[in-house]
Amino acid sequence: MTRLILVFGTLLSITFPAIAKADAYCLEQEQYAPDGKTVEMGGRNFRICDKRHQVGGNPDIEFYLRVPFGSSHVQRVLKEYEEVEFLWGELKVRDLDFEYPSENNYTSSKFHIGDLYFADARYKAFYWRPLSEDTVMPSFEKGNFGSASPLFLYSPIGEAKMPPHFFKCSGDIRSTPRGKYDCFFNIVYDEESRLIAYTRLIWNPELSLGNPLDFDNLHIFLNALVAVFQGMEVSKAD
Repeated sequence: MTRLILVFGTLLSITFPAIAKADAYCLEQEQYAPDGKTVEMGGRNFRICDKRHQVGGNPDIEFYLRVPFGSSHVQRVLKEYEEVEFLWGELKVRDLDFEYPSENNYTSSKFHIGDLYFADARYKAFYWRPLSEDTVMPSFEKGNFGSASPLFLYSPIGEAKMPPHFFKCSGDIRSTPRGKYDCFFNIVYDEESRLIAYTRLIWNPELSLGNPLDFDNLHIFLNALVAVFQGMEVSKAD
């Protein structure tokens, strides 16, 4: 099966061959097919299929696992998440430089402009100073943020339906018809070991063949990404 996918503004033609056998963990063309190989990251163990594409970085600075859209890890999860058309991501160890944002450590460099709701999920929106509320409020109310890129901090009301996370978006994520947008997501996979799941979503009506993300389904998309890495995690190394 061949599909056209927009990745960072470029259309790519990607072919996804069938898994070699029903119980295979990896696709035939992946380096560690059929059963994968276990690696350690952040004190946890993950079974990967292709080191050439899924492991990188300097362990002393930033180590990560990458799961491309065509990987067996992503394709396996997408079968369970019909609402998600496109999914990829990285899992990173950020022991030294990652600090989950809060209102307490944002008061000097950012200001709270208001709250945004996707389905029943609440996000507190922050803008960077020296922007002012008068400058950004019109675009914030429309959901078309231009290049200002506010930061949205997940602030659940009641029981959380997603892990702690935040994201930045420029462009249009709410209006109809939808304009282009560019969003970066950081999700806390494991707070103690500082494992952070990361992904980026881009959509442009002039280039994309697929549909823009319905942000009321954002919780489904983010939970699907977390499920990819949960599906790779094993109890101990080989």
